[in-house]
Amino acid sequence: RLEQNSIKVIPPGAFSPYKKLRRILLNANKINCLRVDAFQDLHNLNLLSLYDNKLQTIAKGTFSPLRAIQTMHLAQNPFICDCHLKWLADYLHTNPIETSGARCTSPRRLANKRIGQIKSKKFRCSAKEQYFIPGTEDYRSKLSGDCFADLACPEKCRCEGTTVDCSNQKLTKIPDHIPQYTAELRLNNNEFTVLEATGIFKKLPQLRKMYLDGNQFTLVPKELSNYKHLTLIDLSNNRISTLSNQSFSNMTQLLTLCICADGFEGENCEINVDDCEDNDCENNSTCVDGINNYTCLCPPEYTAVKYLMPYESYIDFMTSHLHSHFLLIPEFILSVSDWDSHHLADKIVKISESIGYPSSSAYKAIRELCEEKLDFCAQDLNPCQHDSKCILTPKGFKCDCTPGYIGEHCDIDFDDCQDNKCKNGAHCTDAVNSYTCICPEGYSGLFCEFSPPMVLPRTSPCDNFDCQNGAQCIIRINEPICQCLPGYQGEKCEKLVSVNFVNKESYLQIPSAKVRPQTNITLQIATDEDSGILLYKGDKDHIAVELYRGRVRASYDTGSHPASAIYSVETINDGNFHIVELLALDQSLSLSVDGGSPKIITNLSKQSTLNFDSPLYV
Repeated sequence: RLEQNSIKVIPPGAFSPYKKLRRILLNANKINCLRVDAFQDLHNLNLLSLYDNKLQTIAKGTFSPLRAIQTMHLAQNPFICDCHLKWLADYLHTNPIETSGARCTSPRRLANKRIGQIKSKKFRCSAKEQYFIPGTEDYRSKLSGDCFADLACPEKCRCEGTTVDCSNQKLTKIPDHIPQYTAELRLNNNEFTVLEATGIFKKLPQLRKMYLDGNQFTLVPKELSNYKHLTLIDLSNNRISTLSNQSFSNMTQLLTLCICADGFEGENCEINVDDCEDNDCENNSTCVDGINNYTCLCPPEYTAVKYLMPYESYIDFMTSHLHSHFLLIPEFILSVSDWDSHHLADKIVKISESIGYPSSSAYKAIRELCEEKLDFCAQDLNPCQHDSKCILTPKGFKCDCTPGYIGEHCDIDFDDCQDNKCKNGAHCTDAVNSYTCICPEGYSGLFCEFSPPMVLPRTSPCDNFDCQNGAQCIIRINEPICQCLPGYQGEKCEKLVSVNFVNKESYLQIPSAKVRPQTNITLQIATDEDSGILLYKGDKDHIAVELYRGRVRASYDTGSHPASAIYSVETINDGNFHIVELLALDQSLSLSVDGGSPKIITNLSKQSTLNFDSPLYV
């Protein structure tokens, strides 16, 4: 507990020896910036309080190590809600753990609004909202002092944690304002011929890995020899022809040096470079990567037109596109023989010596093949895997993947453990469209969130205190108290007040005895689906709430026909969490999304209320 002090800066490695910390209370201090690695390795931390400090912004990746975090307090800080803080809004939408009500101080249009409730597109930078003021220091210097958080990412670069990625930007010089904490710098696939002597390496004390592959160096940059702390340098796919004895003489920490063969990159030269990133394929053709080359696959409708050309025009077309790797020859042409084309033989050989010579009588068959549109989704051609849906498009096809699979052909099992909620050091095991948390000994729960039970003496006041629904009895001031599991309340945790669904097949059945004539149901839901059932009750006399084209549709039938229905104005299938609130009162039903104006329907019938004999399914 470090609250109510005058702390301004968290020095590097302040918490490194305490990796098992569960709570850090830094509220009511004077902290004005955080290093991106301030909470490195604190994988067990579940509460972090930075309430009432001087923070104006926080670097992206600062909270990435906090895998077990459950509660965060960020309120009473003068946050500037511009593009640099957009990541925090996205983080809080996905992880609604900030419970103190952190709000924006500026710009004026967002002042006093809760960060976790603002759409991320509202976080933008304009000339008036930048920290930079002409004639003064820019914000990097203004906020640096002893801390130097380097909160922005250089122009044209992407920053994540301690990695700065400036690849594939056609750069000829190193960007300005590389963050001081950078440990890995990616400058690959640009147009560098030299590294200018800007003194950048003296400003990057943490730099250990540097990627310079895919540039235009002819010599090993001499500037590298001045930096002794690099452990990896990648110079593959350049134009280096010689190495001198001095090229790497001062790099005593160097562990890996990659000077790969053409067409390969990576720490061990194991990655085939994607030559399709800068290709000359025309007419919406598909580029297929090779090793240091590529091939263009024509769309069916374009290739068919070319087949219908006279022989001379077709061959001329093929030979004129040799420079752009346009070398795909239809398989059925290779299988047809005896083409009487002696006056075209030289041109054909220029394309490929493996091409056969079809006879003139084969032209009619070729024409018929070209006039028939190819059905990529036919059973013998369908490239979509794992029961995915094949959809024909004007350019060919696309695969609508079944849940749990990704890739152009739905051939990749998505690793659901990438964004898992396993806690307390649990091991995540991937499955198809789900995952399982393998708990350490003594821990339990879907995410291993429950600690081992307390061992109490036989004379404990908890002996005869009956806590329900898996709650744990604890003693406070000599009195037994039930510590409820998430979703339960009450003196003995006897009331179920909320549930969480993580599996696609999960549902909740509430017995009719627990459903009252006047019912309030609130759902917190995040989805990117267009349709699906949220809840329903009853078959004939029913209440049903479903997702229809991204909007919430509620229908209510108390005995009259047809049943009444209302739709929300808002769409909720953007992947962010939304709150859907329903209030059923006698013959009326109100629907509200994210606290907006409610939509109300009334279904008049002889019955005064809905039939409550059937269970409610959520």
